[in-house]
This record gives sequence, C-alpha cells and structure tokens, in this order.
Amino acid sequence: TEAVTIDVAEGHVRLSEGSVTLTMRVIEGAFPNYRQLRPASTPHQAVLGGRRSSLERTLRTLERLASKLGSSPPVSLDFSAGKSGVAVGLKLTDTGEHRCVLSLDDYVGDSLQIAFNPTFLREAIAFGGMELAIADPLKPAVLTDSKEARYALLMPVRLS
Repeated sequence: TEAVTIDVAEGHVRLSEGSVTLTMRVIEGAFPNYRQLRPASTPHQAVLGGRRSSLERTLRTLERLASKLGSSPPVSLDFSAGKSGVAVGLKLTDTGEHRCVLSLDDYVGDSLQIAFNPTFLREAIAFGGMELAIADPLKPAVLTDSKEARYALLMPVRLS
C-alpha cells in the first residue's frame, strides 16, 4: 500500500517500503556457461508417468525421510529397459532402504542407475518437466516438458 523507493547506485540497488529495505549488490564475474553443460546426445530417455502431484508427493516423502535423520542421502533411480516403472530408492544408514516404483509412460535406453539430491530432483521436475534425458550417470540430466519451452539441468550424485 505504500510507495516503493528505488535507489540505484554503482554496484547496488536498494528497494525500500516503509520499514523494510532490501539491498542487492552486483556480483563481479562471469556467469557460468550452463549451455555447455547440456549433453549433446542422450541415449536414455524417460517420460515419467502419472500426475505431477503424485510424483511430487512421493519425492517429498523421501526427502522428509532423509531430513528426519539429519542427513541428505541421494535418491537413486533404477531404469530397466522394457519396464513400465522406475524403481526409486533411498538408503538410510540406521533404518535401511526405502523403495517405491514410479510409473513411466516411456523409457528408451539400456538399464541405468542414477542418483540425485531429492530436493533438487523435485524442484527440477516442477520447473523443467517430467521428460528426463540422460547421457550417463555422471553427466547432467535434462528435464523438459513436451513443449520444451524451458529445461532444467540436474547434476547427479555419485554413488559409491
């Protein structure tokens, strides 16, 4: 309801409204070239099935399980050629392994196991979409939607 005051100076911008002030400063340096991280070819293509809300609920559950124990173990995705689902697993040191199967609308590629931070995976699906393109388990995965208007790059976690 109050007017916002904008103060632009060299190196920073300050926004003020009433008693609230937000100051942003310019960070010197070059932004990373994220386009070079996108794999040129992705022999593994998966289209996650079902509704986005049920997928998000499953990932949020695994995320909460991990956070309850004060750690952030990765969620592993096991894709198998010819199967209509992807096995999702979370290994917790004290309580064992938690597994579920998420439906796939389509999967092209050989059997593959890849792991991600559960929070980042959930957010990448929300932003990019439910079509997952994977070059190999150590390179960034690309998440898009059917329109491919935007995409998310997601770095995998190395499984030991």
